[in-house]
Amino acid sequence: MAPTTAEKNSMVQFIAERLENSLFYNILKVDESHIWVKEKPEIRERPRRVVVMAHDFHMKTDDFKAETRKNPKDGWYTSHIFYNDEDTFFVPLTDKLKASDSLRVYHKGDIDNMINLREIEKRVLKSTRGWGNRTATLVYYEPGDLGKRERIVAYKMRPVKIPRYEEEGYNISKNYKIPGEVEVVTAEDVAHFAFKKEDPDGIATMMGETAFRKTLQETEPLLPSARKTSERMPELFLSGLTPMQLIYLTQKLGADRLRDYAMTPK
Repeated sequence: MAPTTAEKNSMVQFIAERLENSLFYNILKVDESHIWVKEKPEIRERPRRVVVMAHDFHMKTDDFKAETRKNPKDGWYTSHIFYNDEDTFFVPLTDKLKASDSLRVYHKGDIDNMINLREIEKRVLKSTRGWGNRTATLVYYEPGDLGKRERIVAYKMRPVKIPRYEEEGYNISKNYKIPGEVEVVTAEDVAHFAFKKEDPDGIATMMGETAFRKTLQETEPLLPSARKTSERMPELFLSGLTPMQLIYLTQKLGADRLRDYAMTPK
């Protein structure tokens, strides 16, 4: 069953809030399946613009191809996040597929965890390959229902090997993957984008605070004055500011005013 309009709006709102709370981005516009975002000028000398494609319905392949080709031509990066309800996307294998002889080399636990990728998931997954330690990763929004917390989760997609018949060796399945959770962003966290060097497809990968800090060396440098001041003032982390918020506020307020800001109850 496809997500309702209210569920789609909840997804977009949750993602937009995590980005906005990072203090790195301005939210320009939203609709049921998109968020248009621009980096704040205090963060980067040439602020980047990102379209978040919130995949909460089965988009036609031709429409997907047209949009993702148009975005970089118009000066927009594209970030992909899928609605995980195990029906629209992140779909488990059916019992029939689980019983297939082609999966005989796997234990039941791995088979139960396997998902059967939809066409758009496969296309996005292909575009993420070569992304350092984030190779073959997809990002999902998981609604807060059935006792679960609302969150954004990045999954590393382990390949599934299908034995060849009548000859040695195996093939890598294009459809089946074994997801492994690598990063979680909850309502208490913030989200960021990281950008791949020399990427003609203009992909922006959404990630949390920790992963974002690890990828800074692969991005265009943030304003140096902000970085230097943040390194000199580690004690401010105790005030409740995240490292990335500290970088931004240092640049916006200046080092002299930052201490007062940090110590003011929020």
